[in-house]
Parts: sequence; C-alpha cells; structure tokens
Amino acid sequence: MKETILITGCSSGIGRLCAEQLHEAGYTVVASCRKPEDVATLQQQGLNCIQLDLDDTDSIHQGIETCLAITGGAYRCIIQQRCLWPAWCPRRLTYSGLAAAI
Repeated sequence: MKETILITGCSSGIGRLCAEQLHEAGYTVVASCRKPEDVATLQQQGLNCIQLDLDDTDSIHQGIETCLAITGGAYRCIIQQRCLWPAWCPRRLTYSGLAAAI
C-alpha cells in the first residue's frame, strides 16, 4: 500500500489533477475543496474528499479531524495548492489559519 496524501485546492487545476493522478497511481488521497458541491463531485469520482477552507480556522480543525478519521490517524504528505506570502498572491492564508497549519 502506498502513502496517504492530503491535497488542498482540488476543485480544479493542479490540485484536482494531482488528486486524480495520485489516486490512479494507487496512493490513498484525501482531496479537499472549499465548496460542498466540489466535494460531492470528487466523491462521485471515487476519491476521498473533505470540505476544507484555509481561511477558516474551524474548517481547518474539522478538515484535519475528518482526514485523520479517513486515514486511520495518519497521513504522510500534504500538498498545499495555495501560496502563503508572495505579494503577488491575490489570496493569503489568515494568521490563525497559518498557525493551525504549522
């Protein structure tokens, strides 16, 4: 059995592609999206998917608890699709969200 990976930002783009490809390669993937409808779409494709909003500390805590429940208490890697600090980044992780992520 291959490693378990949590990936944020899986509603589209690189995050979604990573989740789909790693799942197909045999990894246990826990994908995450902000919107419930995106979570449902990925679940219908057979992926483990949770709702997780990196701007919301409560959502981070709940998302990690759900991830740990899915994975039996552990995951090996997190792939975060969102930048944290660059000035050109249009969205930033909140301070409380960053503190929870560290």
